[in-house]
Amino acid sequence: MQEAQSVLRDLGSVLGLTFVNQLDNQRVGSEPFIQLLVDTRARLRESKQYAQADQIRSELLELGVELEDTAHGTDWRFR
Repeated sequence: MQEAQSVLRDLGSVLGLTFVNQLDNQRVGSEPFIQLLVDTRARLRESKQYAQADQIRSELLELGVELEDTAHGTDWRFR
């Protein structure tokens, strides 16, 4: 898991994103990246690629991000 987190931090830094250790209970800078994943998931669902969309949901949940699908789109929040 730490290797995956390290890769995520490296990739995020290319986009100018920063991630803070969850133990600090802060998620500064991760919101744009999470929204990008949520938007990607929505496009996958529209094209009926449900397995990939579900994988994004599962991986976000592992990172402490809950998704809620509504009539107006998908809302998300940190657990």
